[in-house]
Amino acid sequence: MTTEIDTDAETLIGLFEVPQHYPGPRKPKRATVFKWVSHGLQIQGTTDRVKLASVKLNGIRYTSVEALSRFVRAANGSFHQARRAE
Repeated sequence: MTTEIDTDAETLIGLFEVPQHYPGPRKPKRATVFKWVSHGLQIQGTTDRVKLASVKLNGIRYTSVEALSRFVRAANGSFHQARRAE
């Protein structure tokens, strides 16, 4: 799942800022965030992957607070759906 980022309506953040906006007590490392953008996160028990949406502006890659929220919901929702199906 990759959704476009609306640069006019969403709050852009640099990828290095993602840990500060990540919900929960365990913050991801920078390398993890870059992996989410480039390779995605494989949903356990499936072959599906969820990618963190990003946009490159003037050579710098950004995501948005809203895209991070969508990514976390998709990753958690897909994981729980897969667990329920077992």
